[in-house]
Amino acid sequence: MAKNCVLILLTFSVLFFASCAGSSEKIAAECPASEINCLSADGVTDVYQLIKNLGFNYETPDDPNWGNHHDLRHIEQVFDPFLDKHVFAMRLCHNENAIDTWVNQSERGKGPNDLQNSQKIDRQRNELKTDASSPDWGKAKKGDTVIYRWKFMLPEGLIASSGFTHIHQLKAVGGDESQPVITMTVRKRTGGNPTQEMQLIYRYATDGDSNRYLMDRIPLDDFLGEWVAVEEKVVYSDVNPSLEFNAVRMSDNKELMRWVYDPAAWNMPVPFRTYRPGNTFIRPKWGIYRAILSNGVPVVGPLRDETVLFADMEIETFRR
Repeated sequence: MAKNCVLILLTFSVLFFASCAGSSEKIAAECPASEINCLSADGVTDVYQLIKNLGFNYETPDDPNWGNHHDLRHIEQVFDPFLDKHVFAMRLCHNENAIDTWVNQSERGKGPNDLQNSQKIDRQRNELKTDASSPDWGKAKKGDTVIYRWKFMLPEGLIASSGFTHIHQLKAVGGDESQPVITMTVRKRTGGNPTQEMQLIYRYATDGDSNRYLMDRIPLDDFLGEWVAVEEKVVYSDVNPSLEFNAVRMSDNKELMRWVYDPAAWNMPVPFRTYRPGNTFIRPKWGIYRAILSNGVPVVGPLRDETVLFADMEIETFRR
């Protein structure tokens, strides 16, 4: 087994990751060709160069073609005292007076805003990912088993968009690719008792919300201001798929979310699958991706500047 980076885990998280090791060993016995690659901050290298050097990529408002404000770098390395190491700070800034401003359009608001691009001025995106430019280990193929591990911390007081505020996605490329297969997202529930939740969502296909299925949901408060370690094990298949998702709060080892695909218990009106027709590979994404407009109208807010911390995005690939 080739291991391209070593994660230094704190003592209180050892039990969680040790419990995951057994499953990795079982998979390795069946699929001995495995490789682990991870993206960790080093506190020294230019952050964008570091991401590229390690085979990952990014989408950020710092891209000059997006025409967003450049008063700060939207991905930075910062020292975190809890983990006792440098981590990635992912920032999105919101100027409610400039929600429809882009550099190549006449300015209708006041000042720049973090917009995705000139075609999608209704949303903001700042993400770490693998993509077509990444090495082969970053592109899961049909039949692969992949274990994704990462840590993240949402800030106290985070305000979710009433549209969407995605933290993590498994996104298909090729074929039926428009919507992600799996999404970890923060949702603002509106109505008489507005609350915020962390949700895990599955999409069978891309033809509208009718194919969006809620797998798990919990109140957001348990996540805020806390480091959370996640392990997500996926068997990519349209016939014999598998998914195990586990999120553990690192300060006290409390399991916040756990979802395991059980064919006998699956009662949705569509099959569960992790690979769709025509897909060429599946790629992971981490960051903050949120809606700021819905049908041209600002989402229920008010939104604010947000910074989400991420550390140690690890991809362990088992390929026959």
